[in-house]
Amino acid sequence: MVAPLPALLAELARSARARGGTPVVLGLSGLVLVVAQAFVLTAETEVAVVAQIATFTFLVTAYLAWSREPERGVLLALAMLPIVQLLSLALPTRVVPTLQWFMMIGAPTYLLLVLVGYRMGLRPADIGIRFTRWQPQVRVFLLGAALSVPAYLILRPEALVADPTPVNVLTAAVIVAVFGGFLEEGLLRGVIQSVADRSLARGSIVVSAFATGLLYSASLDLRYLVFAVLVGIAFGLVVRRTGSILGSACGHAALLVGQLVLLPVILG
Repeated sequence: MVAPLPALLAELARSARARGGTPVVLGLSGLVLVVAQAFVLTAETEVAVVAQIATFTFLVTAYLAWSREPERGVLLALAMLPIVQLLSLALPTRVVPTLQWFMMIGAPTYLLLVLVGYRMGLRPADIGIRFTRWQPQVRVFLLGAALSVPAYLILRPEALVADPTPVNVLTAAVIVAVFGGFLEEGLLRGVIQSVADRSLARGSIVVSAFATGLLYSASLDLRYLVFAVLVGIAFGLVVRRTGSILGSACGHAALLVGQLVLLPVILG
């Protein structure tokens, strides 16, 4: 029952490529990602793992079978999402301490970004790693810091630091910033939005916001999901306007550090 599922989705990928263009292929890809995420949220871990493997197979097969450039690149970029989900399923936070979880998920995800970027011929500047005017970058950093307050109030996360000494708090802040905010912006706005921007123009922000929603649906809180998607859209607009992800990466890092590290210590 399990083995034919990836093969079936691979056949769907080939069929979608044969029957239609960009809307059909990308629409079907989005549907497959949503269904796979529904299994993550509602099914047993084993079933969710199979669903993510099948989704990865579908996206990679569609990428290999589709010859249309640069649209096919969006499929390879989206194929990173099931890999991230598989890492999360393999290392749930109930088994691994949260700070260690950030590093154990983040390190292979950074490697994944490098491999996908190399395969697609992306240079650092292509994914927004470049300096532009500093004023907008500072403003988005301050916006991220301010947004950490509603983010904390929505989820009320437990403190990541049991013993809040300055060294422990600083260590936790660095881990969350590097393996949380910086990494997520590199994935969502750096690679996915930049690749989608080549073929979908304004629709690229929709793609990155969709990817944000998939990742943050794991919170199981509708308010936080809507909040995360809106923040993702705002960061996406900043990246498009400035051509750089540095401000949004720092803003995202400030949001997560405030929400997960500082505010639980101060208000908890």
